[in-house]
Amino acid sequence: CDWLAFGHHQDDQAETLLFRLFRGTGLRGAGAMRTIEPPAGGRAGRLRPLLGERRERIEAWARAQGLAWVEDESNADLRYARNDIRHRILPSIESAFPAAVPSLARAAEHFREAGALLDELAAIDRASCGGAMLERETLLRLDDARIANLLRWLARRQGAAAPSRARLDESVRQLREAGAGRPLQLSLGELSCCVYRGRVWLESSAPLPAGAVAWRGEARLGWAGGAVDFHRGHGAGLARARLDAAGRVELVPRTPGLRLRLGAGRPSRSFKNLCQEAGLPSWLRERLPVLQVDGMVAWIGGIGVAAEFACAPGEEGIEPRWLPAG
Repeated sequence: CDWLAFGHHQDDQAETLLFRLFRGTGLRGAGAMRTIEPPAGGRAGRLRPLLGERRERIEAWARAQGLAWVEDESNADLRYARNDIRHRILPSIESAFPAAVPSLARAAEHFREAGALLDELAAIDRASCGGAMLERETLLRLDDARIANLLRWLARRQGAAAPSRARLDESVRQLREAGAGRPLQLSLGELSCCVYRGRVWLESSAPLPAGAVAWRGEARLGWAGGAVDFHRGHGAGLARARLDAAGRVELVPRTPGLRLRLGAGRPSRSFKNLCQEAGLPSWLRERLPVLQVDGMVAWIGGIGVAAEFACAPGEEGIEPRWLPAG
């Protein structure tokens, strides 16, 4: 279905806010439930038309209309934290603050507004830091709270749970203390914050490449959670004539004994040496795309084009560009 309708009311909203606050939620969680949640990510939209009404008023109306309903027996079990809030904690609060329920519901609205403003700020910071691949130098001009807010927002956009405060604080600390050229992979729970060659991005625990992926002239091929783009041009990249004449062109994972010669007159180098010279961190090496042309290595992502396949000045070429996961 496209939409689901729920009978949540204002008392439910107050309980939800208290429950989440007791668990140390952030602003987004303190926003509690929304009246309308549009469909997103394949999930049905959600409607809560009664969210502004008190429970007692809804029950009184139902009785006046001669309606009957079924009470879930588990709702009375105080072993569940939510029920304890409903039957013991919230009534105690209301005895001292009679308007506690509508006040808590109103506070949730304020939290939602503040959360929306932080999301807008994160979008602005993402754009100012370079977009999908953040510029490390620009990112570090932000204060710690804004960096943490941006990383948290990026994690949610990728469908991951928000990282814990401890993980965010540690990641920001390492981002600031690590040398400018030092690659990093910082755990944020479901995602990692990766730093390489002045760029910062979040990536999931993408699977390692399972096998070959044939290239038949596509502008982009997916690879290990990321992609390889193929740009047409002149005098750069791979000689297109060599690719057009080949019987098989494919992306493959690295293989034992892999070597590459980057320039005419230069010696061929082992994969390990090439990665060291390129400054590729160990956690990226297993995901590097390798383009083979009839079984010969023509290009390695992050490293370069084999001399044997290099495009001559003015010659039509294809320039592969590797985009890591995230």
